[in-house]
Amino acid sequence: MNLTEPWDDVEHGGFLKTSDNMGGGRVFVFHNTLLQPAPLTGGMYGRGCDPGLGHGGPIVNLLSRNNILQVHKDWHASIDDSARDPASSYDYDLYNGVITAAAGAEPNGMRGVPIYATTTTAGVFALDPSSPGFDDGQVLANFSDGFAGAGPDVGAFEAGSAPMEFGVDAYRPSAMPGEDGGLVPGPDVGVVAGVPYLAMAFLRGRTLDRLIRDRALRDSREKARIACEIARAVGHAHAHRIIHRDIKPSNVLLDAEGHIHVMDFGLAKSLDDGGPALKPAP
Repeated sequence: MNLTEPWDDVEHGGFLKTSDNMGGGRVFVFHNTLLQPAPLTGGMYGRGCDPGLGHGGPIVNLLSRNNILQVHKDWHASIDDSARDPASSYDYDLYNGVITAAAGAEPNGMRGVPIYATTTTAGVFALDPSSPGFDDGQVLANFSDGFAGAGPDVGAFEAGSAPMEFGVDAYRPSAMPGEDGGLVPGPDVGVVAGVPYLAMAFLRGRTLDRLIRDRALRDSREKARIACEIARAVGHAHAHRIIHRDIKPSNVLLDAEGHIHVMDFGLAKSLDDGGPALKPAP
């Protein structure tokens, strides 16, 4: 980057690398907001990313829904699927830039610029009721079906929601460790355009099997504490009549603070109905 070059003319960088270098993977892009902060003094265009989707290589096998794809300049690409991948699908997005994709892309998409509600509260990016995309998103089962109005808002923020949180402590539970039983919630499931998806909790840490392989657990008291937390978590599930059926070190995660989380309820069974604990959305 040439520091003497006008900001309006420099390359801003794309939002998301969407190429598939490994093969066979599905890329889900749901409810993202590309913000465009006001221009610098003397500039004309926003300071956010550009392009939207299609950065870093050809788009392959991508499903895009309910995003705000506002790019730096409206003659640049909100979606750059130059190969026109027949397996990719785009719809219900709000965009101001160019859409390059296979025929039929964005049949319910909205071309325009988002209008954000005026607020002084940090972490609130709600659309104004007059904005395109307000209440106009597609309902994604177990993902965006908790909307407040006639339909979900497009973008990352649903009007009326609590402020978004950022940084290493974002969305850290306020409860004391163990009050939630040390269980990772099972994934929610849904289907969009005939494609099934999972929406899962995101946790940072290392699995117990990795810690064992790395010989990172040497203190007997620490081992006993971990065993007790695992037992407490399993007991919490049993109290709710859920049998995990796959307890093993690779399904136990220790977070940055050393607290355990029992994961992967894919084989779990509910004693109330005899069926699996994880059920697909209707």
